Amino acid sequence: MAAVGERLHSGLIAKELCHLGIDRPREWIHGELDWLEQIGAVTLLRADAVVIAMLTEKGARHLRRAIVIKGVERPSSPGE
Repeated sequence: MAAVGERLHSGLIAKELCHLGIDRPREWIHGELDWLEQIGAVTLLRADAVVIAMLTEKGARHLRRAIVIKGVERPSSPGE
């Protein structure tokens, strides 16, 4: 999934999840993004029916495996 400036919109997230066999409505995705915002992993911008998620420093540190955010699955190590 390509992110421009560490931002993704919920429509693209929905498409990518479908490719992985996860077919969820946009409302569900928005709820998950809301939760990630509450724990400080992303900040959100809302534009009509689309939510744009922007990775925070805390979220980036989790993706680099420098910290663990409780309740968020750790990303795979390179080569896993």
